[in-house]
Amino acid sequence: MLNKTKDSLCFYWTALPFWGRLLGRSIIFVFLGVLAMEFNPLGLTETADEKSEEEVSKILSPFYPFSDERHDEKIVILLINDSALDLVSQLPEPMRITYANEWPILYKDHANVLKTIASNSDPKQIFIDIEFQKIRNTDDTFNYLTRTLKALNQKKEIKILHATGSIKEHIDDEINNQLSIYSTPVFNAWSNKNEMPLYKKFKDKYIYSPALKMYENLNTYDTTLTNFNENMFVFWSDNFNKRLYSQTLGKECEDRSSFFNNLKRSTIYFAEYLPWFQAESRYCYAQRVIYLDELQKMLNKGAVGKEKIKTIFDDATILYAADYIALGDKVYSPVHGTIPGVFYHAMALENLLDFKGNYFRSLGKVYDYSLWAIFAIALAFIMATKEKNNSSYILGELKASRKLAVILLLLAYIIFIAVLTVLYHVAPANIINAIGLIPLAWLLFKIEEDCYQKKCLKKDKE
Repeated sequence: MLNKTKDSLCFYWTALPFWGRLLGRSIIFVFLGVLAMEFNPLGLTETADEKSEEEVSKILSPFYPFSDERHDEKIVILLINDSALDLVSQLPEPMRITYANEWPILYKDHANVLKTIASNSDPKQIFIDIEFQKIRNTDDTFNYLTRTLKALNQKKEIKILHATGSIKEHIDDEINNQLSIYSTPVFNAWSNKNEMPLYKKFKDKYIYSPALKMYENLNTYDTTLTNFNENMFVFWSDNFNKRLYSQTLGKECEDRSSFFNNLKRSTIYFAEYLPWFQAESRYCYAQRVIYLDELQKMLNKGAVGKEKIKTIFDDATILYAADYIALGDKVYSPVHGTIPGVFYHAMALENLLDFKGNYFRSLGKVYDYSLWAIFAIALAFIMATKEKNNSSYILGELKASRKLAVILLLLAYIIFIAVLTVLYHVAPANIINAIGLIPLAWLLFKIEEDCYQKKCLKKDKE
């Protein structure tokens, strides 16, 4: 019964005119792609989508399309970690910014760090990317922190933001209510590895992401939310035009490079897929990074060090965070690997400053479906089978030419998506999913070819 059904389908399919088979093949290929992306078996589509975004971002990162005005000098990340605390704790107490030598440090220590910066410079805003989940019974200095925030906000006119976790993990009302008098709460979460919502509605109020709120503060006008309603695809950059203060391992970071240097770096990132290629670790972030011990060293140098602090932090947006493995606040950068989550917010802010409402957007499944349809129809053309001298062929009779045509199509598709990403600021489509569907399309073609062979054999017998 099954064989009879198969033979019948073969008969009707081979009886179709060329354009009928081409149309049918296109519909089948498009349907299979949409089906795979819609049903997302075992989460494979979602995983492939994230991985596609990561890899395209990695290869394109040297070509990050900066605006005419670079903003990275005024985005400064200040980090605390074990080694920084250990170095600070080696100084006599009267000279130290912080008194604790292990995490978690006291509320008073956090306040002293912020006061040190504000007393020697005039930053525009400070984002505290440390979630104070509740007031600790073992630390009675929380009021000291709130008084410091009040002084920074009212006397120095510094805008303060603090992280509140995701919307579902909203921090304790007791601590949030006190912090929110002088600091703006922002939700500290993203949709997946590469995308983040710029705002969310919570209890009839809109809560902004750190990047959007910092962007609004810097632009001194109300942000029209309709211009920021799609999720942001965070486009990572590997360019940095000045020497970093830390994490360079004694190496100079590359200056903004020419097109050919960018092409060389992009090729190196692509070559990392090859098993025998060993790439060097990259530590050059797109923003300035200063650890607490470096701030302490500047302070210890007297007038010269304080002048350096002023140069670094004047008019700056400061992202203050902790870099501890136990906190779990890590994010994956396609360019830098696993790094502290605060870098995600810094890069998202730079995306907004460079592109404003034309930031890189995630257009969702419809965008993926449309691009897959273009690819599937082109694949159907390549596999357009005709009859010639009782044999079937695709772009000629040699199988090698068929495979070469599919490979060239795939390369053209990847370049096409890269161009769309850079020129039109959209998240990369699911390339890996498309690659995975090629063998299925090829299998369907082989079944079709078998039908032709049976038809030819039948004619020969007759």
